[in-house]
Order: sequence, then structure tokens, then C-alpha cells
Amino acid sequence: MNIQEKKTLFSVAIITNIIKYRWQELDDKELNHLINSIDYSRIPDRLIANEECVRKHINWNKVNRLQLVRLIAQDPDILDLVDVSKYSYTLREIHFVLKKDSSLIDRFNIKLDAVDKNEVKAIVCMGYSDLIDKFNLSEYPFKGNELFDMIKKHNYSRKILESVDLSKLETYHLKDIMAYGDDSIIDLIDLSKLTSNNWLEILKNKPYLFNMCDLEKFMTCDIFTTIKLVIMFKSQKIDYLLDRRGYEKISAFGWEKLIIADPDTYLHKCDLNKLNQRHWTNIVQFHPNLANYAI
Repeated sequence: MNIQEKKTLFSVAIITNIIKYRWQELDDKELNHLINSIDYSRIPDRLIANEECVRKHINWNKVNRLQLVRLIAQDPDILDLVDVSKYSYTLREIHFVLKKDSSLIDRFNIKLDAVDKNEVKAIVCMGYSDLIDKFNLSEYPFKGNELFDMIKKHNYSRKILESVDLSKLETYHLKDIMAYGDDSIIDLIDLSKLTSNNWLEILKNKPYLFNMCDLEKFMTCDIFTTIKLVIMFKSQKIDYLLDRRGYEKISAFGWEKLIIADPDTYLHKCDLNKLNQRHWTNIVQFHPNLANYAI
């Protein structure tokens, strides 16, 4: 580095320092001169975005495209001072602008039909419903987990569910949509895909959906899953499911749970020889009057 280059470097450093920390001590003429003596990228974004007395000296045609996006993210009104359509931006580059105001996507020159699926997912996962309309989501090769990420970010809304290919979702995705989404979207879900375990999880959150549950699914699953349902909905009198499946198939642990839930119904149906001291200890904690059986 020669002497002249060093002088220039020191000069820029001094000017930058003055603008950063002592700009309020300068009059308009001095501030304008210093601001336009250095590259704008050296000026803190906060000063340009937040201080009108600094902003008015900016030649917006000299602001580089990425700094411009950062400034707009801090103050969208800057869009009225510059024509951003002359720049080519990606969705990833304007991400923070859209977090400020999703409708600003229309102010940028972006070819939405050329955007890759990862950028689309990132934008849709921001959770703004108006951005869903910008893309034909069913045309992108999203996997089930990617679709579910977007659905969850939109709180399982009908709009997002109608915009994606639900056939790509796994049953555990459908289970969560049923359990945590609004009931108005149930007609969009293929209930036949739900397993017995899916239904148990759904009914824990929404027991009032019991009548929509296909009880035949509990005739072919693990019998302890059937026991859980019978216990959960004791008032529905669905112990006939256990009659059909056969009480001899119930394990000692299953009997323990049934007797704890309803001793009057199940104590006399159980082969008590299946139960050991540990099972009775657990049962007696809930029904001390059965202590004699534990001897």
C-alpha cells in the first residue's frame, strides 16, 4: 500500500467515524459532503433508515441492492424513494422485508414461477395467508414432512390445506391436523387412513369426535389399544369390543388397567390367577376395598 492509498484509507475511516458517532454536530452542508464522500455501505443502516436528516442526503441510485433491502426491512416507506423493480431479487434476499409486510412482495421484480421449492417453503412457512396465493403449491415436489411444516405454520388453516396435496401426508400428520386444527377442516381429511392409535390421540384432545371414529379399527389393532379406548369412553358402553376380541387375549397389565377403571364390570371377568402382587398393589392404590384380593 502506497502513501496515497494509506491517506485515503485513513480519511475514509475518520469520515466514517464522524458520521457514526458525531453526525448530530454537523450542519446540513457538512453532513451532505461527508455522506457522499464515502461508500454508503459504511454508514450504519439504522442511521439511514431512522434519521431523516441523514436519509435526505442519500442518493438512492448509489445504494447497493442488498443494503437497500436491509433498509426497506427497517422502514418500508423507503420503497417510495427508489425504484426496486430495476433490481433482480430472490425471495431469500427479501425475506426480512416480507416479515415486515408480506404484501410488499408485489413491489419487487421476482419471477415467482422460477422460484425453487426451498425458497417457496421458506416464504410460505412465514405464516402469512396472502403469500399462499402467490404459488401453486401442488405443483412443487414437496415431501410429506415439508408440507406438514407449512400446514403447521398456518395453524392447520383451511386455506393451506386446500392448497397442498394432502395425499402425500402420513397418517401421523393427519392425526395432528385432526387433533389441533379447527373442526371446519375435517371434511378435507380422509378419515379412512387414520389408525386406531391415531384416533386415541385425536380423542384425547377432542373426545366429542367419538362418533366419527371407526370402531372396527379397534378390532384388528393391539388389544391394549382397544382397552385404552374402552377405558377412555366408559360412558359409551363399548366394552362389547372386548367381548368380540376375547377376554382370554388380555394380558395381566391389561386386566390391571381395566379393574382400576371399573372393578364392578371387570373383576368378575378376569382370571385373577394372572395377577401377581405388583398388579394388586397398583389396583389397591385406587380401590383399597379390594385389598383382600391381594392376599
